[in-house]
Amino acid sequence: MLNRENRLTKPKEFSSLYNRGKKAVGRYIVVYFRKKSGGPNRIGFTVSKKVGNAVTRNRVKRRLREIVRNHPVSSGRGMDFVIIARSSAVSAAYHELEKDVDALLSQEAPQKEE
Repeated sequence: MLNRENRLTKPKEFSSLYNRGKKAVGRYIVVYFRKKSGGPNRIGFTVSKKVGNAVTRNRVKRRLREIVRNHPVSSGRGMDFVIIARSSAVSAAYHELEKDVDALLSQEAPQKEE
């Protein structure tokens, strides 16, 4: 599990990213990201009811959290991310989901250095 300082928890933080952040779209997820001043990278997850029932949504969230926990972006500094699961994430194999997350988060990695 991600540390508390690495998580987005407040609705205001999520809506700020949706309104002012940049967006990257993948096959299984959508990532909103925004540079912030200092502090550790923070990550939030959204899985809507369109994805499935509670059991399905929680399974997708657990998989995404585990993938991000092992990704180098979770230890970086200066960025906020929101990962939104698309309905196709339910049927994706773990390694496919991992590749999609890796591709989208890695493409944003050079921008965090600016």
